[in-house]
Amino acid sequence: MTSCHNHFPNLHSVRDVRLSRKKIVLFAFSVTIIGIALTYSVWTIITPKWSFSVTTNKTAYRLEENVEITVSLKNMGFITHAFKSRINNPIVVSIEYQHTENPTSRIQVWFNPFQEDITEFSVGPSLSLNRHFIWNQTKSTNLWTGEEIEPGIYWIQAFIPEYSSSMPIGVDNIFSAWTSINITSS
Repeated sequence: MTSCHNHFPNLHSVRDVRLSRKKIVLFAFSVTIIGIALTYSVWTIITPKWSFSVTTNKTAYRLEENVEITVSLKNMGFITHAFKSRINNPIVVSIEYQHTENPTSRIQVWFNPFQEDITEFSVGPSLSLNRHFIWNQTKSTNLWTGEEIEPGIYWIQAFIPEYSSSMPIGVDNIFSAWTSINITSS
């Protein structure tokens, strides 16, 4: 008497091959999904995420009143990140007067002193690098337009210059932010 198994000797091996192929495909799919998830997770962790802002303590000031300016660079990432600035502070603040007769025209009236010296700064996760400036409403630039500050709108720009740029300070920046204030006569 012969058994059924003798008539179909390759039946089990064909079934085993099919299972092996299914396992290989499942394994390859699993590895791909894990690889994508791992790559995305690593990318999310190591990619720098910054928030850069410039604010003042008020939106309107009287003539001759001190303007308190705060500039903040916050590391929104998960690890410590570093950057290089072309100056040692690393932040420059520039203030421009907006002409009332031509709102698209602005003249720089002040900027904080700075020293060119490439410097590296590190900021830990969820921490901020903060700088505070006081503008006492005196002019340090464009004195030919008059020495007194006029009532009107003033734009405050804060920026961190790119360390490798050969352009004038303020042209190539790694971070930049703006705000405006109104100065009134009373």
